Amino acid sequence: CHRMRRVFPALRPWILPLVVGLIVAGFQLWLVGAAGNATPLNDEWDREGGWLYPRWVTGELPAADLFKPHNEHRILWTYLLDLGLFTANGQWDPRMQLLVMVLLRALIAVGLARWLASEPGQGSRWPIALLVAWLFLPHLAWQNVLWGFQTQVYFSLGLSLLALHLFVRSPLTPPRWLGGLAFGVAAQWGMSAGAFLPVALAALLVLDFAKERKFTREACARLAAIGLLGLLSLTLRTTVPELASQRAGSSGTFFHAFGLGLSWPYPELPWLGVVACLPLAVALGRRLRGRPRLAPEEDFALALGCFGFAAALAQAFFRGGAAEFSQRIPSRYAEFMVLLALANAWCVLTWLRHAVPGRRLIAQTAGSAWFALLAIGWLGTSTEVWRKALHPRIEYRDVPGQLVRQYQLTGHAEIFTTAGRFFQPYPEVAEIGRVLSDPRMHGHLPPTFQPGQPPGPLSRAATAVMSRAATLALILFALAGLLALWEFRNPSRAAAKPAP
Repeated sequence: CHRMRRVFPALRPWILPLVVGLIVAGFQLWLVGAAGNATPLNDEWDREGGWLYPRWVTGELPAADLFKPHNEHRILWTYLLDLGLFTANGQWDPRMQLLVMVLLRALIAVGLARWLASEPGQGSRWPIALLVAWLFLPHLAWQNVLWGFQTQVYFSLGLSLLALHLFVRSPLTPPRWLGGLAFGVAAQWGMSAGAFLPVALAALLVLDFAKERKFTREACARLAAIGLLGLLSLTLRTTVPELASQRAGSSGTFFHAFGLGLSWPYPELPWLGVVACLPLAVALGRRLRGRPRLAPEEDFALALGCFGFAAALAQAFFRGGAAEFSQRIPSRYAEFMVLLALANAWCVLTWLRHAVPGRRLIAQTAGSAWFALLAIGWLGTSTEVWRKALHPRIEYRDVPGQLVRQYQLTGHAEIFTTAGRFFQPYPEVAEIGRVLSDPRMHGHLPPTFQPGQPPGPLSRAATAVMSRAATLALILFALAGLLALWEFRNPSRAAAKPAP
């Protein structure tokens, strides 16, 4: 009991973030159970079934090849995860990756809720936690959530946020600096989005210099980390000529795509990005004038916004010319725009908490209007995503697997063309045939395509979990509700520390 009394105060600040993680995991588990299946999608056929697993089975996969780029990204951690699951299961099953992704996204949501509201006595702790849970609901990022190969997004994002958290903490001790540098390096081997980390740190360095008017010891340490991480990102950068056509070909195309990123979740309204990012712009301007922090978490929130801003710039430049960027930000890029929305929302909530009595009504009106704008965009995009993407995938979940099975038995490629692009698991039908007929994959294909082969242990576990996904989601929601009720009825009496 004495040990528990000592441990509990350290665990107490994590209870509300854990509630957020349980909510996010519950919704995502339900979505994966309703729409996910064992049929590989897109690059999984080419990169996993056509390259990674066959070479691993025959011992022809040098370790150095795992560090080579896939398109413009280095996805070392995704390769290692996929190989680990494949080896443990004895066969390929994308459902295992989908379930791992439930855990990864939930952990990121827990970290964001903890680091954006770190003080137990902070008045806006509940609103911030609920905001993270709301914006991290999985449906707006459905392409990532239902595509197992996209664990690269969450490895890169999670490691970048860990590094960011360590670098913004003060004092920046040598262990924190080394830990931040290690996570920052690891993030760049998760996906090229790790290169946004030094950009966010550089922005914070400018803000600190605006206040101190000199380079402190911590500033010099951060500058060294920025230099090392920036140099690594330049070293790892690779160019793919085949993707050059997707770059923004003109300034108009670039600013259109950039505006769509800033205005997320609104489609076709790039000019709205100015309004959406106004809170972050005001907060940055305030710090540039040398004003003190309004809350201990301000550095992390502003760095989070700069990270999302850098992501919007990069995706507009490298992908702004693609047809899918003509109307809205594709859902697989939504995770990075969520960070930008979270940073802006944090600024609004903090201003409301610190508004002087004479201006409180104006602050509440402006803040309510901003949140209403965000909610309307979220609701409209959610409705469209459900109608055009999620509902058809839930209703016809087994169709892609049935098409591949028919093609496996008959060899008729017309099966896919008559069904339509929506149900095609990969546009290159020849690649699907090559993977299915590869002798190295005999006995290692997903369970759907080798009915005579007993499923591996992880496949059996994935089947059990996904068949009971709705029930398990309800259990997670019930647990989240109990923890939230306990936290609400027993609020921490710790007062928020004054802003430094």
